[in-house]
Amino acid sequence: MIETVSFKNFKALRDICLPLERFTVLVGPNASGKTSVLQGLAYLHSEDPWSLLEGERHPSVLRSHGTGEPIEIRCTGTWKGRAGSIRLLAEDYGDGHWGRHVTVEYGDDVITYPGASSQLSDEAREVVDAVRAPADLLRLDATKLAQSSYSASLVPRIEPDGDGLAAVLAEMLISRADDFRRVEDALRAVIPAVERVRLERSAVKRPEIQRVTINGQTMISTVEREYVGHRAVLDMRGAANLPAHAASEGTLIVLGILTAIISRKGAHLLLIDDLERAIHPRAIADLVAQIRKLLDVFPELQIVATSHSPYLIDHLEPEEVRLMSADETGAVRWARLNEHPQFERWKEFMSPGEIWSMVGEDWVRERGAQPHA
Repeated sequence: MIETVSFKNFKALRDICLPLERFTVLVGPNASGKTSVLQGLAYLHSEDPWSLLEGERHPSVLRSHGTGEPIEIRCTGTWKGRAGSIRLLAEDYGDGHWGRHVTVEYGDDVITYPGASSQLSDEAREVVDAVRAPADLLRLDATKLAQSSYSASLVPRIEPDGDGLAAVLAEMLISRADDFRRVEDALRAVIPAVERVRLERSAVKRPEIQRVTINGQTMISTVEREYVGHRAVLDMRGAANLPAHAASEGTLIVLGILTAIISRKGAHLLLIDDLERAIHPRAIADLVAQIRKLLDVFPELQIVATSHSPYLIDHLEPEEVRLMSADETGAVRWARLNEHPQFERWKEFMSPGEIWSMVGEDWVRERGAQPHA
């Protein structure tokens, strides 16, 4: 499990170290660095982070404004009873050249590599995989979640926007029926109007690149091919055979979150942007309850999420909440909710969400510099 994540010179996270729980929720105003924490964790835990850090995500764009220092993202923690860490470093050598490498420390082993971990030896890769859990960053879109989908992968995955949900559910129904039923049961616990989740065969059209060579000259064109995939269908109370695109946004987002949790096996870091989006306050309480049950079922699962909802905070332990705020220079500060000077007195007659709504985040900035946990 990751115990701390630290950032230096990454966007607004100029020098900050956040302690993490198995379930951690980041709250604060817009532009306070919450999503940047999720993005940094996703980059660090990618099998090939440098393939992600290109174009609009090039290190020169992501580096904090006004500094020439390297970007550094580092996680420390304990995995399978052994302490370890993983660090991503991007250094500007000038003239547009950047030095980039990842360093993993696990027990007595130290592995440093410049590119994708797939290029490592089996022995070195085993060390890296022990520390770097697969990560999924979700910013779910109901339209994408509802689409029919096809996957050529043996074990498909949900895309960050929710595309591929039907393909993942179909694989679970065929290969892991117990997990599929677990998704159904958890969904019904959060959205009682859902009676059943079903999959139907569906045509899926996909644009693909086609290369044709004639007389030594290669021509590239885009063609649309049709595959047989699946679409999700919901049996609702009083409305059977409801296609996913006719279901509510909140229902689809809850289904996507639960499927993302249950479809993965082994170590898994799940990063969820706007956990409560489109979900009724009562359903938020039930969703948190289901997430806690799944954390018990999957001991190597860790979740970091962002939120703007005091209703969600009401159902968290105070130590699971991180308040984030940017100071007058744009640098991000953080604090635990229970570190507010009046928290112990107010908690006797106010809920955590009420306390947060009342105190806001100004007091976090006023605490001054505190980059380390």
